[in-house]
Parts: sequence; structure tokens; C-alpha cells
Amino acid sequence: MKSSKYISILCVGSLLSLASCTDGFESDNKINGSFDDTVKEYDFQKYTTNFETIQKGIYFNYDWGEGTTWPWQTFQNLNHDMFSGYFHDFASKFSDKNTVYALEAGWTASAWNYTYNYIFPVAHKSTLITQDEAKYKHFYGATLVLKVEAMHRITDTYGPIVYSKFGKNETNSVDTQEEAYKAFFDDLDKAVDALDTYLKEGGKEDGVKSINMCNCPTASRWIKFANSLRLRLAMRVSNVNKTLATSEARKALENSYGVIESSDENIQISGKGYQNPLAGVAGWGETYMGATIASVLNGYKDPRISIYYNPATLAEHTEEYLGVPQGVYAKDGDPNYYQSYSFINTQTITASTPAVLLTAAETWFLRAEASLRGINPKNESAKQCYATGVQPSF
Repeated sequence: MKSSKYISILCVGSLLSLASCTDGFESDNKINGSFDDTVKEYDFQKYTTNFETIQKGIYFNYDWGEGTTWPWQTFQNLNHDMFSGYFHDFASKFSDKNTVYALEAGWTASAWNYTYNYIFPVAHKSTLITQDEAKYKHFYGATLVLKVEAMHRITDTYGPIVYSKFGKNETNSVDTQEEAYKAFFDDLDKAVDALDTYLKEGGKEDGVKSINMCNCPTASRWIKFANSLRLRLAMRVSNVNKTLATSEARKALENSYGVIESSDENIQISGKGYQNPLAGVAGWGETYMGATIASVLNGYKDPRISIYYNPATLAEHTEEYLGVPQGVYAKDGDPNYYQSYSFINTQTITASTPAVLLTAAETWFLRAEASLRGINPKNESAKQCYATGVQPSF
């Protein structure tokens, strides 16, 4: 009987002692790495942080530790922008390079190098960590859309690229441009399916807000982005593979989510410290109007010319918009002559101006082109699509 009492007293004492020790359990668990709110937040960020890098790297102004703006200048401005006739840089230090069609290897390779060194590996990583996560289908879909948006620019610049076999230990990992485009369409299929499934399974429309830098605040907008991008790519192959173009245009235009149709849906990069690199280069005095775009805008008396550029300051031409011809850097031996030509309008194009990737105007023009080529499944009037596209372009 006495032993029973002793046992009872001992048990009660032990319980009281145990109760007095539980105050430290919560902090001990945190110290030992339990799955608390902090770790949950880290786990979520693992799936979201890659998106900032990818989106900043399309209209390239991503800082990998060497600053911003100047990489974009060689990535795009001294290449694509110059050869398309949008801008001209007649600085004497560049007089023996791309300006006169003497291609500078460092410049012409920069789009490839920066993309494969800093952007595509991150997109590939994001694909791998989200593709099998049921609760992150929307992130998987968004990753694929951005991956296609970034990489179709690279194949359109260089031709064959490493895409579908990236990260695989294969002897020949290079896709032909035809293979790359087919892989793009396949990835857009997966993207739309993932985002659609996410919504149908009860996912929130704004579940993508934490990754949004491209004016896609909802999952539905990401699908519109995918459909519009598909239509762009379909038109780009329409001259070489009409069957494929017809099939892809149909997918884009018959999808229930639709395509981008109004300016408030334009895909454009902003936020999270991103600065428009065109404005940055303008600050160096190196973004003059190209003669090609001057001819187009002046010829059509396009009222947008004053939004894009400033009038020339050349004597007797101060009310005119003058573009610098490609292939020259001086006139009559005077390297400063073209400094009086039209310069980018830095009042309307600033560091905070979003970098445009895809617009409603383009999508309407693509629909018009599809109608002209006889591959618009909606049988829309090319004239009406074109007229509708002109409105948001202003």
C-alpha cells in the first residue's frame, strides 16, 4: 500500500515536472528546424524567386553582378534595334563596328551568352522544380510561357539553339529551328493545360500575383499570354509550314480563354527594381532615331512620332524628325553632324516605362494576317482585325 502511494506521488511529480518543461518546446522545435512558418515561407520562395530573373532577362536588364543597361545595349540595341532601323548610335568609338556592318563578335554573341549563362538555366530549374508539384501547376505553366517568350527570340536571331535537350547528357543537344519551334508549341500546350487544370481544380486566379512582373496578375491572363504567343509563332512559320501554322492558329484563337485584345492586357515588364534599359542608354546620348523608322513614321504622318522621338535641332529643320542612316557615322567628315538629328523622347520613355513584350495591337494584326493567309478559324475580316489593331496601338 505504501509502495502504491509512493508510485502515485512519483508519477504526479513527474507530470508536474514535465508540464513545467513544455514552455521551451516551441522554441526548441524552431531551433531544430521544424516546418514552421519561416520554413514554409522559404519553401514557397523556392518556387517563386526564379521568376524575377527570367522576366528581367527577356528584355534583358538583369544584373548578375556587373551592373545593368550596358549588357542590354549589346544584347539588343546595337544589334536588333540598329539593323531594324529603329535606332542608330553614331558614336565614333563604334564607327568600325555594327554601324557599318563590320560585326563586332562580342556584341553579336551577347544575346546568346547572356541568355545561356544567366536566364535559360534559371528557367530550366524552375521547370524542373514545379512540373511535378500538384499545388504549383500555375507556376509550372507560367515558367513554360516565359521560357518560350525568351527563347524564340534566340532562335530567331541565331537559328539552331539548345532547347529541348538542355541539361541532358547527349552528344547532339542542338535543335534545328524547326525542332525548336515545335518544342515551343509543345511547351505552350503544357503551359495552357497546367494553368487550366489549376483553375478547374479550384486554384485562385490571383495565385500568380507573387511572380507577376509582366502584367499577368491572374492565371487566366497567363493563358491569354500563351495563346497570343502561340499565334505570333504560328504566323512566323506560316510561309514554311502552313499545316503547322493552321493548327497552331486554331489552338490560339479557339481556346476558351482567348488572346490579348485590349491595351490594358499588354505583356510588359515592370516592378521589382526593373528599369527600362532603353532609357538608360538614352542617358548616354546614344539612341538617335534611325532613318528607316523616320521614313515610315514621316511617310504615314504617324502622330506617335512625337511620343517616340524629339524633333531635330538642326538649323532650318527644327520642326522635322530626321533619322540617321544605317552604315554611316559622320557626314562630310563631321562626326558631330548627326547630333542635331532626332533623339529618343526621354520625357515619355523613362527608367520606369514598362518594357513591352507583346501587345494587343500585335495580336489583332496577327489575326488580320491569319485571315489573309486563310488560316483564321474564326473567319474574321482581315480589314476589321487590322482596323481594330490600329486603335490600341495608339
